[in-house]
Amino acid sequence: MQNPLTLPSSHRLTWVVALLLLLSSFALYTATLVPGPFDGDSGEFQYLPRILGLPHPTGFPLYLMSGWLWSWLPVGTLAWRMNLFSAFCAAGTIGLLFLLLRSLGLRWVASVGGAMALLLAPGFWRYAVVADVYAMHTLLLAAALFLWHHWSMALDRGEVAWTPFWQAAFVTGLGLTNHPTFAFILPAVLLFVLAHLTRFLAGNRLALLRNLLIGGLLFALPGLLYLYVPLRLWMLGPGDLSLGMGEHRAKGIITPYIAWDTDSVLGYLTGRSFISGLTPEWWRLPEALPELLVADFGIAIALLGLLGTLFWLWQRPRSFLLLATLFLPSATYGITFVASIAAIGETLDPATYLLPALLVFSLWVAQGLDSLVAPLAAATRRAGVAEGAALALLLLALGSHHWGSELPVRADREKSLAIRRYWSEVLAYPLEPGAALTGHWGDLTAFWYFQHGEERRPDLWAIFPPDIEQIEQWLAKSGRPLYLAGPLLDWGPELAERYSLVPWGILVRIAPPEVPALFPPLTSRQVVFNDQLQLEGYRMEAPGPGQRQLWLAWHTTAPTSRDLSVSLRLHSADGSVLLQKDGRLASLWYPDGTLPAGLPLLTVFDLELPAELPAETVARIVVYDPATSQPLFSAAGDEVVELGPFR
Repeated sequence: MQNPLTLPSSHRLTWVVALLLLLSSFALYTATLVPGPFDGDSGEFQYLPRILGLPHPTGFPLYLMSGWLWSWLPVGTLAWRMNLFSAFCAAGTIGLLFLLLRSLGLRWVASVGGAMALLLAPGFWRYAVVADVYAMHTLLLAAALFLWHHWSMALDRGEVAWTPFWQAAFVTGLGLTNHPTFAFILPAVLLFVLAHLTRFLAGNRLALLRNLLIGGLLFALPGLLYLYVPLRLWMLGPGDLSLGMGEHRAKGIITPYIAWDTDSVLGYLTGRSFISGLTPEWWRLPEALPELLVADFGIAIALLGLLGTLFWLWQRPRSFLLLATLFLPSATYGITFVASIAAIGETLDPATYLLPALLVFSLWVAQGLDSLVAPLAAATRRAGVAEGAALALLLLALGSHHWGSELPVRADREKSLAIRRYWSEVLAYPLEPGAALTGHWGDLTAFWYFQHGEERRPDLWAIFPPDIEQIEQWLAKSGRPLYLAGPLLDWGPELAERYSLVPWGILVRIAPPEVPALFPPLTSRQVVFNDQLQLEGYRMEAPGPGQRQLWLAWHTTAPTSRDLSVSLRLHSADGSVLLQKDGRLASLWYPDGTLPAGLPLLTVFDLELPAELPAETVARIVVYDPATSQPLFSAAGDEVVELGPFR
């Protein structure tokens, strides 16, 4: 029997090209990698594999365990390493896709073209550069398709090939331990296997049953990885419960979407919350799917994929059964799920669940390109010229689609830098030991990354969900401060009715109304601006070498816009500006656009100082409306108010 990785003619060169594609795609994805921490699911996957915690449903045990091994690479920050893990898996997908296409007998140019189409698809690229389970998802899917097709081709050669069948069954089962939507391949595989089993019926049926049973056991074996969830849940326990919530949840080690009971664990493992109320909406496909495919591949490549679909159906009907039965459910689920999320006011990248469909479509793109080479070769009577012309046309089509477009990962790279700036500033605040932050889960995952991935403020707690009951328990039982670290959306109005909310730099301090907001010790500097805002004083902190924080304490004397800005300028003795930084007067998380009269608040400036700051440096401020650039004047009629020496 032929080895599963022995390919058609020039197989050594095939492996060399596959390796070059893998390395070049890995280099591209590494060069465009999201540089650091992220939020949401990705923020969670940047630290939980390292500490072997429990992420959101369905647990993703294969990703956690393989990510744990990867996390020990001695390069970069933990966030960067886990982002790199996705780049590695995505590059592996590209290499395997090329091998699959060559093993199916497609020409070099078509196999390279199909791989390049997926390599550059924005939906695939975005998940190749940030920590998440989806790059591993496509890697395992490509491996499963490769092995199932190898089994099919071995049968077509007249070989009784059960080893690739067992390998394919094992990899398929392994995929289910990485992401539940790998289940979309199961109906396809079942139909594919049944279509091939007829040739065995005339033989030894007992041997057939034995080999199928071995395949079934190998398929089920990886499912044992899911035992990780209840075992790890039992090992960790809830942690300290004395403050109204479990410490391990408050530290982001265990997701809030699981509890210590059988029904909760079963709901967690099955992803009940993801599929409840979700019904397939096939009618969305004709409208939404072409638009999404054109967005990823461009209209020329999309038409090439359509041509390849027809040729694949004509030339490889059994193989088409496998691919089409995988493509349609994954595409439908992706479009339906995105529509369901949009219906409740949330947004989701459609590529998240369309990646299997993009992978399959790349196979059809390659087939479409291959089908064009034959008549071209016949017309020119030179196969090399035909392949070169086809490659040139492919590069032209890819270039015309991607040329001038914004890098697909640019927004995510900028978001990562903003997340690092935000949380670096928050965690540099002199927050009280054991204080708590609250916000939405998607915002807090980045905070938990800093706690576990970079050991920043491990003493702090986080409260999620930020509902009134949890907040009441924390404030009543702990007696420790609580800060709002992100938008509360639906929780905002009720919170403002029950508690005193004090803008505290970029945070909002939450306290019972009877508990006054106590400013840190201040250097007194009392100035009234426009008879509505009074500066009480300021304080300087030095969180690290070359860093300063300037705290400005205020009281509103009349209703004041939350969105006013403050410009801080450091001047030398001769009046020249050494440093200027503008920031918000009050936190954006304050749930009302107007600050009521009598409200205390703090404005905090986080500063990186110039290498040499003159000893005579003076700090001055300007308060202004950013919408009109109009300043607020002091009672003395000054636009610029001097605070005093900056040390």
